Amino acid sequence: MAQSRFLATVIATSSLLLEEEDKDKNQQEKCRTVWVRDWISKRDTEGCYGKLLVELQNEEPQLYKNFLRMSYNDFCFLLDMVTPLIKKKDTNMRKSISPGERVQNSGNAMHKRIRPEYPTSDGTLNTAIDKMLELHSSMKSRAPLQTQQYGTFTV
Repeated sequence: MAQSRFLATVIATSSLLLEEEDKDKNQQEKCRTVWVRDWISKRDTEGCYGKLLVELQNEEPQLYKNFLRMSYNDFCFLLDMVTPLIKKKDTNMRKSISPGERVQNSGNAMHKRIRPEYPTSDGTLNTAIDKMLELHSSMKSRAPLQTQQYGTFTV
């Protein structure tokens, strides 16, 4: 009888220790150690928008136009128009994706006729595309009806 009681105590104690061990293991797994990965933090300096487009703009303007499907001036014009609509706030943990990078990615996606379902965790690409299309539809641009009006046509 004493032996069975001792055995029951050992089993109960062992199961409690195992439960505690499992709780500690789960807490360690849930604890986030890195908020932004190293390769993501280098996006501003080493990424396409931060490096490639700057080099193309400075050295090969025609390749810049081929890559973005618009000139640098057109890109800046579009960026100025949509920045207030697509700008996100920076947090203490990470910097948000810049409006220029959003427009560049959206333009490439629209050119390739793709619309990724989950491009980023907050739907950045879809939001930027929607805002650009909304802005485009709200602009009052009409094609000239007569040849005399071609000189006065503005977008």
